[in-house]
Amino acid sequence: MNCDIFGLKYLTYNSPSSVVREDGMSLRDYLAYDMRVKLGVVRENIKDAVRRRKTNAMFFCIPEFYWNVPWDYIYSADEINELFEFYFNELSLNLKSLMEEFQVVDHDKFVFIAGSVALLLEVNSFDNIHYEAINYSLVVSNFTESGCGSEISMWPKRFVSKIDFGEQNGEDEDYRYFTLGNDLKIDVVKKGDVVAEHNGTDGYGSRLNNVLFEKIPFSINLCVDYREVLSGERNSELAEPKSKVDFLISCGMPYSEDHIYPESVIYSVRNDGYPTMAGVEVRRVENGRLSEKMDITDN
Repeated sequence: MNCDIFGLKYLTYNSPSSVVREDGMSLRDYLAYDMRVKLGVVRENIKDAVRRRKTNAMFFCIPEFYWNVPWDYIYSADEINELFEFYFNELSLNLKSLMEEFQVVDHDKFVFIAGSVALLLEVNSFDNIHYEAINYSLVVSNFTESGCGSEISMWPKRFVSKIDFGEQNGEDEDYRYFTLGNDLKIDVVKKGDVVAEHNGTDGYGSRLNNVLFEKIPFSINLCVDYREVLSGERNSELAEPKSKVDFLISCGMPYSEDHIYPESVIYSVRNDGYPTMAGVEVRRVENGRLSEKMDITDN
């Protein structure tokens, strides 16, 4: 089965469409406005991809942290919690609504791998307050539905890198230390244990539905997990472990010629938002190793 793959080239945190939080602007108003702007960018680029597609199966992907605002606009522990609640409640609803705009009869079928949003969950322990990172990609489509709209899957990142939450000013074996706005200092656990989730017609489950196109199972690596997670280590979180297309959704993670892919993978797609390496790249994979670079159209 052939498919089209489109990716949005977008500079994470530094795009011309990024919104500045003005003095006195509430965090919720800021986040809502920023999300509307970014949804508009995605909407127009999906429309363009649909016009240019050549097959009846299409993937559209965006880079890591696409939905995030700069962390130096977050000024307090209360705002960290407010940020979490906003994205947790609003992002999935907005993505489902977006899919409803692209009816299959007019636009044919496509899967949207929606970059990622990085959030912080406060943890109170006996000796300190620290945070666990929940950086995840949502996957939706315009042709699957559950009782509450479009089916949706969530794929979480395992490892925290030094750029994930603004300026890192130290680390130890267990934590990375970051500074947010107003010189707010936080401790973030280096490795998380959140697992994939899926909500669909067959109910809720701890897996990614990666067979939306039955003959094109896909997988996702979120940035540093590409380097740290072993091949096959998270197969239990995939509906179909034998992926054919692997998506590297990243911000500052180049391809590694030493990376070992599952033997089933045929293509790797990388969409990176880091300013010095932003863009989309596609490589063929043969016998678990990267092979030649594929020609792509850059528009």
